[in-house]
Amino acid sequence: MILFILGIVIFGVLLVLGTPIFIAMLCGGMWIFLVALQCPLAMIAQMLVSNIDVFSLMAIAPFVLAGNLMAHSGASRALVNMTEAFLGRVPGGLGIVAVLSCSVFAAMCGSTIATSAAIGSMLVQPMSEKGYPRSFSTALLATSGTLGIMIPPSINFIIYGGIVSASIPTLFMAGVVPGLLLMGILAALTVWYSKGKGISSDKSFSWQEKLLYFGRACPALGLIFVIMAPIYTGLCTPTESAAIAVVYAFLVGRFYYRKLTYSQLWVSLVSAAKTTAMLLIIISSGLLFGGALVAHGMAEMISNWIIRSGFTWWQFLIVVNIIWLLLGFLMESTSVLVIMVPLIIGLFKPLGISPIHFGVLCVLNTEIALITPPVGINLYVMSSVGKVPVESVVKGIWPFVIALLLGLIAITYIPQMSLFLPKALGLLE
Repeated sequence: MILFILGIVIFGVLLVLGTPIFIAMLCGGMWIFLVALQCPLAMIAQMLVSNIDVFSLMAIAPFVLAGNLMAHSGASRALVNMTEAFLGRVPGGLGIVAVLSCSVFAAMCGSTIATSAAIGSMLVQPMSEKGYPRSFSTALLATSGTLGIMIPPSINFIIYGGIVSASIPTLFMAGVVPGLLLMGILAALTVWYSKGKGISSDKSFSWQEKLLYFGRACPALGLIFVIMAPIYTGLCTPTESAAIAVVYAFLVGRFYYRKLTYSQLWVSLVSAAKTTAMLLIIISSGLLFGGALVAHGMAEMISNWIIRSGFTWWQFLIVVNIIWLLLGFLMESTSVLVIMVPLIIGLFKPLGISPIHFGVLCVLNTEIALITPPVGINLYVMSSVGKVPVESVVKGIWPFVIALLLGLIAITYIPQMSLFLPKALGLLE
């Protein structure tokens, strides 16, 4: 037991020292397997490969590449123009434009960083000119960017589905209603803030202009259809659909919007390779560490304690959400996912928790982690884009953190928000 605890201590010390998270997980997991459990080194090498030898994880690379291509295609400008044309006159209209533009762009690219950077670079200055403080506008865009991992297609759902062997299309559909709810919460908060500050818009568009901007945005919006339609008609797997999306994104960016150059194509390819490699390393090392904890009996200990304590499903989810949020303050969000899920997956059936519903909660907790200091990556993205100190973004982020927490509470205790659409489409019994 002492050797096992020492493995956890090694992980914690390396984490505190600022060691890359995958090294901390790898060292902790290897110590437990090699020293505490006396496993051969060859078995660890085999586990590291088998952890990512999952068909569903093959979809990560093409989805990331398609998102990178759309980020360079000029589609973000078309989406902003379209949403501003239809919503610019609404109180808080420019703020709502930010929320909806991020939501739609996120649905195309699936990346929080790309969404916040692309939409933020176009809206921070106009929002400042309308009277929005930089602390508010950057915080709003940082939060809206996180919708990219809830609204399908979502890389985080792919990772979760690979870990628990859940249907990726079902997880995608489970994220739709919660994603719309979060969009509504952020839009309502923006309208309330704008009315309180007396911020309004006098810019109007004719119906001819609205239709023009809508038509200009249609090819970008078409990417969502290109990805989702083949999956739900049974023509393609998510991996095959992602490959089609890459071709579509290239054609739209290169020949319709004419913003995607061959040098940007190369940058997109390199960036996608780096991002995919980073994610796979984190997944593999995280599952090794989580697997070490499970192999030593930690998952069984947790299960026995939860069952003996008489926890109901809602009490259990309270505890999990709190632990997840605390870990999100300290660790990279994907790492939390791959460590936590193997430890508690055995409790889903005894407590009557749907793995699909829990997947949505995992992703929402990850969203919150992306905007909470000190490791919330979107805070630093918008600090750079908005040319303000990160402390300024943090100052404005707390109302949005509270808004997402309210959404988390609602989605946690109303499972039908996650399960209604998959059941209605016959994806879930």
